[in-house]
Amino acid sequence: MEEYPDRLVGMASLNPFDSEHLDELKRCIRELGFKGAGIDTSWDGEFLDSPKTHAFFELAEKMGIPVFLHPPHLPLGYEKMNAYRLEEEVGRPFDTTLSVARMIYSGLFDEFPNLKLIIAHMGGALLMLPGRLDFGYRLGYKGLPEHEEAKCKKPPSEYIKNFYVDTMGFWAPGIKLAIEVLGADHVLLGTDYPMVPISPREHIDIIKSLKLPRRDEEKILWKNAKKLFGIK
Repeated sequence: MEEYPDRLVGMASLNPFDSEHLDELKRCIRELGFKGAGIDTSWDGEFLDSPKTHAFFELAEKMGIPVFLHPPHLPLGYEKMNAYRLEEEVGRPFDTTLSVARMIYSGLFDEFPNLKLIIAHMGGALLMLPGRLDFGYRLGYKGLPEHEEAKCKKPPSEYIKNFYVDTMGFWAPGIKLAIEVLGADHVLLGTDYPMVPISPREHIDIIKSLKLPRRDEEKILWKNAKKLFGIK
């Protein structure tokens, strides 16, 4: 970042369940020039709908910074996925999907309606599920044990349309779905590089293969990120 300050920006990485980290988040944003925060979708089996995370989300909303959600190295149920890298290919998107669904149903986005949330890997499976999540909301499930009835004030699809997702997934139809559900303004280039040692060029080529209007292609490749992170 010091060598290329006009090319690279950083996000603070922290545990949102631990309020002791919030002062460091403030320092990263205000003193070091970081542009957002990156957090795991779960932590030791606990998900982001936990009341322990509310101090973090309150601060993120107050500071107006984007929050990037990425699944943990070991997602929920990884013990059953210890073959074929399934913990990465299946488990991590599942962890993301479950965590965000819990956030929606818990009413977290009613409490923090101005959160800027970016979800990795095309949102996990979330963009395929608005109808099912709305169906559960409509049924209500009165009489379920405590904490199991939805607390959100609106159908889940109303919250989902405000999210951002990245394009990491090597799947053109997935990017098309993201554009259809969220609009081109809410889709950002993502690569997982260098942790995934596959050239970012592949992701760029997939986007270009969609033959989008030039204005939408530019939004996804760089303009959306520039606007969302306040990059000059």
